[in-house]
Amino acid sequence: VASIYDLDPNVDAASLIVSSEVLEHLEHPEQGLDMLAALADPWLLVSVPREPVWRALNMARAKYLDTWGNTPGHLQHWSRSFLDFLGFRVDVIVEDSPFPWTMALCKTRP
Repeated sequence: VASIYDLDPNVDAASLIVSSEVLEHLEHPEQGLDMLAALADPWLLVSVPREPVWRALNMARAKYLDTWGNTPGHLQHWSRSFLDFLGFRVDVIVEDSPFPWTMALCKTRP
């Protein structure tokens, strides 16, 4: 277990990096994505909760009402804009939206 910011591409790189439910917890998601792109050689699979659906589902089940359904620790909130965010650093090859997430298989750029 380590901070995403402290990983070392010379040690931690792999042909496929999976980042499931991570980026929404980061104070600096751009730095996190930069690290994921540095680790992935060449494939990156990422997912985040889709907003505002995620919050609405929390509220429907009467969870986290005092924060309007925001799950504790979620600092970032993306809808389909997540794909645009990814596109600044990696190439999105396949995207999918299994309810209630946004997922993308990406390829790093040389």
